[in-house]
Amino acid sequence: MLFWPNMMMNKQYMIQKSMVLFRWYIYSFLIIFCLLFVSKNTKAAFTQQAQQSEFSPYSISDTGHLHYNLQVNDSSFLAIELNLHHLFPYTTVESLRLKRYELTPTDLNIASYGSVPISVRYQLINGELKISDSTNWPGNLTLTSDLFTLSFIRKLTSLFATNDLNQLKQLTWQAIPKENILLFLSQLNDFSSVEEFSYNAIHNILASKNYAVAKFFYTSFLTGNKQFNDFELLKIAIEQADIDFIRNTSLNSLNILGVDEVKFDYYFTQCTLLGKAIQLKNKAIVSYLLDRGALTEKVYKDQSETLSALQLAQKLKAKKLFNLFK
Repeated sequence: MLFWPNMMMNKQYMIQKSMVLFRWYIYSFLIIFCLLFVSKNTKAAFTQQAQQSEFSPYSISDTGHLHYNLQVNDSSFLAIELNLHHLFPYTTVESLRLKRYELTPTDLNIASYGSVPISVRYQLINGELKISDSTNWPGNLTLTSDLFTLSFIRKLTSLFATNDLNQLKQLTWQAIPKENILLFLSQLNDFSSVEEFSYNAIHNILASKNYAVAKFFYTSFLTGNKQFNDFELLKIAIEQADIDFIRNTSLNSLNILGVDEVKFDYYFTQCTLLGKAIQLKNKAIVSYLLDRGALTEKVYKDQSETLSALQLAQKLKAKKLFNLFK
């Protein structure tokens, strides 16, 4: 899977190289997590929403920030963040993702068609990142870096594995960008992107009937992420009548026909988020989804028919909803 087109990877990139060295060190703390939380053998179907590589050593957020992690020693890493808009003003996030990023333990190189190449060389000195040389790099621009440890990762994964919501809420993140932590966990578990990892993590949390923990994962890592497939989580939120949570999501899957119910013969029905809200006759959520741009033409599908919002409401005799679709 291609993450960013024409991307050139340094195969000795720090995260990939270090995985072999430290996986044994934290394996005992992650075994439950890997089986319950993000087991690749139980991956749910994931709709690709971005061009992805087989293994991406970095991520670019929807705010245009580059995130990657640099190993300091056997037990700690630097979470590195760079606002790419300082280098490329007025450039869209989509265009930023099309650029070529080459990462090594000592260099960051950025190239793209029609632009001068940009490079920066840095050193780790006493756990701090110091720029030693650069080309076409603004003199006052620095790489933001924050230290995090494997003990923190062990604590985080252990709490998710045991669904300890109270302790998760009390966990001290300090200044560590959560995008970097999510990237680290994605790479640690061999997922090709943070969105793929997150989808499977939330799928498995929901499968274990821990909606509150799934919400915490979303609010911790994915608020504002426009690439994450949030259909499954939002379908459960609608079933829980959790309109407050729904209002704080990006509604990325607003008009996607997703799996609704799986029958005993492996046949399944499909619905949109609006279709699910209509099935539950929740007028407040139906109104909110319509206000956010939900389409009404096709909201429910089974083996025999595809229904519009009004047709579904009529079939279910949800009279209080009729006027919303006329």
